[in-house]
Amino acid sequence: QLGILQRQVDRTGSALELLAEISAVAPESDLNFTGYTFMRGQGINLEGRARTLGEVDQFAARLRGRGEETPHLRQARITSNRNERERGETVIAYTIAIPFPEADGNGQVEVAAFD
Repeated sequence: QLGILQRQVDRTGSALELLAEISAVAPESDLNFTGYTFMRGQGINLEGRARTLGEVDQFAARLRGRGEETPHLRQARITSNRNERERGETVIAYTIAIPFPEADGNGQVEVAAFD
């Protein structure tokens, strides 16, 4: 029971902490987030749009690069990308999956949508 209580009060790897870490490595322009799904104990799905697929590739690489300090980000990978029209321009709609190193499959899901 002590272990359960410690996990509940430990903020390491919390939804907000990881969103802050992801935001810290995101480029200031040419890429945005439209959705963030945090599955406790499982991972994160991050959705967004970018000007180019190269921007998405670089962002995913920067996330993986933070794996030393934040192991939760170590396995970030692009799982989908497609061209979409937005305000008269073609953009890349992407999804980056970030499975957690020791996913237990019994996670709680927290979803945020950004519009």
